[in-house]
Amino acid sequence: MISREDAEAQVASVLLIDDDPNILQSVGRAVERLGYTVHRAASGEDGVRMWRTQRPTVTICDLFLPGIDGFAVLEQLSQEKAVVIVYSGQGQAKEAVRAMRRGAQDFLTKPIELEHLAQVIERGVEKAQTGRELRRLHKQVAKPRRLWVTRAVLVALLVGAVWVGLWLGEYSDPPLEPVAPLFEVPAARIG
Repeated sequence: MISREDAEAQVASVLLIDDDPNILQSVGRAVERLGYTVHRAASGEDGVRMWRTQRPTVTICDLFLPGIDGFAVLEQLSQEKAVVIVYSGQGQAKEAVRAMRRGAQDFLTKPIELEHLAQVIERGVEKAQTGRELRRLHKQVAKPRRLWVTRAVLVALLVGAVWVGLWLGEYSDPPLEPVAPLFEVPAARIG
């Protein structure tokens, strides 16, 4: 049986969040033609909910949405280690800087050039796959490390217990006094 991580690696998916149905339809179709599975959300709230259920490889989000705007979506999804690409029709530098500081993978301006979008999505997919692989490797390394640490702690406790036992034994037992011999052997017989 194929794991969820392997399935995600085989078919990359894109979540498109925009309140404009024309953008959802046209950009969504263009992304599908690139070979990606596309999920669409018409609001920030729906986008966050859909992200949590679908776990897409890349999320593309308009910054200016009614309700939860694109910056709030970006903040929530960045906490989940999501790869988020944002775009805006205004395309001001301060918005781009603000988005990038909050964790956006990339910033696009409307109208979106499809060739550029394809490149940005591909970079996002590569970043997501790299992150997934790093998390997988970290889990593999963490298990033996935890086992090694557990063993080291047990050995240290054992050595400490033996040392304490020897130390206490040295000070708690009364010193041995010389015992008189049970019988004497004449010196002439020894020689």
